[in-house]
Amino acid sequence: MRQKLLVLLLAAMFVFVGCGPSDNKNGNDNGNGNGKQEEMELSIVDPRLEAAIRIELNKLEGELTVNDLGGLETLLAPESGIECLLGLEAAVNLNYVDFTNNEIVDVEVLGKIPSLTHIVLSGNKIKDISALNLKNLPDLYLLDVTGNKLDWDNPALRSHVEELRREGVTVNK
Repeated sequence: MRQKLLVLLLAAMFVFVGCGPSDNKNGNDNGNGNGKQEEMELSIVDPRLEAAIRIELNKLEGELTVNDLGGLETLLAPESGIECLLGLEAAVNLNYVDFTNNEIVDVEVLGKIPSLTHIVLSGNKIKDISALNLKNLPDLYLLDVTGNKLDWDNPALRSHVEELRREGVTVNK
């Protein structure tokens, strides 16, 4: 309960800007030209996602950097109102995410984090999971996409899920 209150409090401190590219391109250029990636600030587009990351990292104040997100291995953010995952791709050591019952539509960012082994996305608004494949996520073990807006009659989706299952991934649909 305390964690949910902190997430809501931190989210209320930010103005929601939408799910789109940020001005600083997620830490690719911090404007000082020193090339120190670990000190680069990043932009997490969704304030609710940023709040969840801050709680997980126990860093409630100050700028989030590429180095900060590199230390993130688990992110539990169920029922947090998260809509956009942009900026999370900097979490290069992230293994486990739980985004149950949020408002997520696009999961392409998760396909850019090859360390992920467990992805829980039940109860969102996802229509496409093609970015979540073994080429992008070689160690994927569990993918839970129950209760989303996936069209299970779509042959491409069914083929994709069958391929994941053949390779040993547990897919909950």
